[in-house]
Amino acid sequence: MNRSDHLLEIRNLEVVFPTREGTVQAVRGVSFTVDAGESLAVVGESGSGKSTLARAALGLIELPGRIAGGEILWRGRSLLDKRVARRIRGREISMVSQDPMASMSPILTIGTQMTEVMTRHLDIGRREAFTRAGDLLEKVGIPDPGRRLGQYPFEFSGGMQQRVVIATALSCDPMMLIADEPTTALDVTTQAQILELISSLQKDLGLALLLITHDLGVVAGACDLLKVLYAGEIVESGTADQLFHRPHHPYTAALLGSTPRLDVKADRLMAIEGHPPDLRHVGGGCTFTPRCPHATTRCASASPVLQPSGVGRAYACWNPLNGLQGRDPSHGGGRA
Repeated sequence: MNRSDHLLEIRNLEVVFPTREGTVQAVRGVSFTVDAGESLAVVGESGSGKSTLARAALGLIELPGRIAGGEILWRGRSLLDKRVARRIRGREISMVSQDPMASMSPILTIGTQMTEVMTRHLDIGRREAFTRAGDLLEKVGIPDPGRRLGQYPFEFSGGMQQRVVIATALSCDPMMLIADEPTTALDVTTQAQILELISSLQKDLGLALLLITHDLGVVAGACDLLKVLYAGEIVESGTADQLFHRPHHPYTAALLGSTPRLDVKADRLMAIEGHPPDLRHVGGGCTFTPRCPHATTRCASASPVLQPSGVGRAYACWNPLNGLQGRDPSHGGGRA
């Protein structure tokens, strides 16, 4: 596939946030693509740069933050151009955030908020927009949509609020949906319902999906491909089946070990020891070294690069699991 054929293409993205104590390097050299109809998950613990990456893809990095390097292309057009980003955001790319209440105004009805999006981006009147809004509410599983359009967000449960946010995100027939931790504020049962809804809509509507999450269990049946993010860098990538059954990077294995599973009986979950690194002071070497049970002196002095490991797989580690051996950056490899 040619580069111009990708829906979203991110090349060597660098996002920084200057502070009085130093510059936070929130996203460091991240590259990946998302194609039409493809589902990709970016997974990592809190502070790994996932949400910053999602906001950068939508042109929503606000001062003092800035994109310090790299490119973000949507169908070949640069989203670093704010005029291009404004035209595309909400129309061709939509976002579902982790807190539905923060996504909606508490003083406007659901109908007003949904139709505002459509009248702004589509060439339709208010009456047609209301009809379309009712159809969308029904599509996401909200009964009696005519009455619900006249209600306010506080009259909906958390799960219903998130369904409204999803319906709003779909209102302009986008080509891609970015879901940033869409189940964080929900109970376990509702989480499963929302994930099933997103997955079903993605397949039925042929959407591209970029799912941001800290929970590997969330992506098990929802995404084709995974990118594992640590300290602003991609440390491993592959299919869900590959990473679940044979992770190469110790961080991926640690995330799996800290995820509850029904098929494994354990007295307690495994915790990832230590703390994420201070991204104001990123030195040489692998950033996971202080927390890694497999680290050697080489890990602390030389930073591994992302290198291929079979079809569709890549990892950045000097001492990968399953007997693989890391390569020196001078002998090839690169960011995938």
